[in-house]
Amino acid sequence: MYPESSGELADMIFLTGTVFGMKNIFSDPIIADAAVSALREGQEEKLITLYAFAIMPANIYAIVKPGVTSLESFIDRFDQYTSEEALEQLRVSNRPHLHQLLSENKNANKDSSIWQGIYPLKIKSQASLQQKLEFIHNTPLDKQWQLVENRADYRYSSARFYDRNVPAIIPLEDARKLLT
Repeated sequence: MYPESSGELADMIFLTGTVFGMKNIFSDPIIADAAVSALREGQEEKLITLYAFAIMPANIYAIVKPGVTSLESFIDRFDQYTSEEALEQLRVSNRPHLHQLLSENKNANKDSSIWQGIYPLKIKSQASLQQKLEFIHNTPLDKQWQLVENRADYRYSSARFYDRNVPAIIPLEDARKLLT
């Protein structure tokens, strides 16, 4: 159906990250907004080009293309920023038990991290890109989450951009241009 990847598609990555212990910390809009800020900062500093995303209560999914530095550099910065912001918010919102649990998780730099891991997977074909777009946008509807009735209504997703042509909360490059 779709040809194998070439050109721009060859550099595209599906990122998946899971919060340590599957804790639903991104249910808190302040913490979810920190993840939005980290993605936006990555774009502004040209560390990534962002095509799609969903910030779920305990996970993050995104389709990106690495920018001026290595993808690992962006992932490390994303981990550090979101961890610092989330742990501080958990501390000030009087959830010390959750703060302590998450701060006991350490990344490779021995810094506290909210992340169990953030993993990049290469997107190797247009079919894979299409599948990942659908996965990202349908996840808020999944029976585990049931966050909205219409996927385009979920604030922390790029579905509104793709389904309604309405700007998402983070500016995006249109992945549909790569699905020809």
